[in-house]
Amino acid sequence: MIYNFSSMQKNVIYVLLWVLMMGAGYSVKAQSSTDTLRLSLSEAIKLGVKNNLNLQNSNLDYQIAQKKVWEVTALGLPQVTATGKYTYLPTVAEIKFGDGPGIPTGLTHSKSVDVVASQLIFSGEWLVGLQAASVYKMLEKKLYAKSTDQTIESITNAYNAVLITREAARNLDSTLAVIKKLYEEVKAYNAEGLNEETDVDQLKISVNNLQSGVETLKGQLNTLDLLLKIQLGLELNQPLVLTNSINDLVALAPLQSIMVENFDVTQSVDYQLAQSQQKIAKLSVNREYTKFLPTLAGFYAYHKNLNNFSLDFQAANTFGLTLSIPLITGGARLSTLSQAKLGYVKSQNSYKLAEQGLITQFAAVRNAYLSAYNTYLNAKESMELSLRVYNKDVIKYKEGMVSSIDLTTSQNQYLASQKTYYMSQQALLTEKASLERILTKSAN
Repeated sequence: MIYNFSSMQKNVIYVLLWVLMMGAGYSVKAQSSTDTLRLSLSEAIKLGVKNNLNLQNSNLDYQIAQKKVWEVTALGLPQVTATGKYTYLPTVAEIKFGDGPGIPTGLTHSKSVDVVASQLIFSGEWLVGLQAASVYKMLEKKLYAKSTDQTIESITNAYNAVLITREAARNLDSTLAVIKKLYEEVKAYNAEGLNEETDVDQLKISVNNLQSGVETLKGQLNTLDLLLKIQLGLELNQPLVLTNSINDLVALAPLQSIMVENFDVTQSVDYQLAQSQQKIAKLSVNREYTKFLPTLAGFYAYHKNLNNFSLDFQAANTFGLTLSIPLITGGARLSTLSQAKLGYVKSQNSYKLAEQGLITQFAAVRNAYLSAYNTYLNAKESMELSLRVYNKDVIKYKEGMVSSIDLTTSQNQYLASQKTYYMSQQALLTEKASLERILTKSAN
């Protein structure tokens, strides 16, 4: 029967569930309300984007990147350090002249305060660091945008999977009710000797197979429902009602705007991520060049002796400049510069590959979307035809015009076409979600 899944089909289901869990990021977020939550697909996406822990972490990375820019900037701002010093010497050496009392060479208790202010005047490495921090911030912003797009796609697929599985379970349950009723009628006829025992057994097999199929789908539906709640950040016991129907969502799938929209690769977040990686590689080269440049800093130092009756030869105020000039490093700087240059060439190649890969990916996904739509239309027609044949055979069977084997054959044909139909719905909506993600334009 169609719903007796093979081990390979079960493995596919397990992989699908695992992917949905990974997309969810295990983003369980406590919501104390036990009232039934009613969500359309758009409302589910909005709630998931707000609660998904993966997205929250990505946003935190972006905030960290913003702080990193200020951290690097602060290195070039005035730095002030205050130091207080206290020293205790249990034994102080003395200088003696003849038989007279000794003269101590130091103090048992010594106290002083120093304040040092410094200002970086020129550092090429610091200037490049400022640029790199800014690029890093932009990179994290793009990564957050990409995570958002992926989360929306995952929520959409999970929402659709629940609706499709629920519809499949409902239809299979309806078929089971019809077969059960027919089985009871045939069983009653057999008790009166009006038909063969084989007819009763054949229908009983159909009832058992359909019952197993219904239970299997209900188990899958329960798992998919839990996974959707995880992605939306809901408690697992939160009552949830999906207000969209699968037929409405499928009807919206062949959007003309998607079919005719041109793909601008430069607006893709993946393309812009590749650009950022290239900029970082270029800045790495510039940073290695700055290691050949001198570094200049100014400083001011204030010293205050807090001891009574002591000599202190250190000046109270000191001004100065510090110039650091790199001279010989045994060729280490040249080696790291060469490595950075090679890394930049690699980033250029990766950038070009990313551009070509995105264009190819768009063409592949668009073709898959068109193919999925045509497959869906054919599957829908085949299911409707097989249902018509099956319903006629049920009537003919009651009238004694077809055998139980003929009825089982048409039933299996209908159930097979029904499964193909639901799979085609899932494939169509999945390809639509992928195409929408690729066509999403990144905000600058």
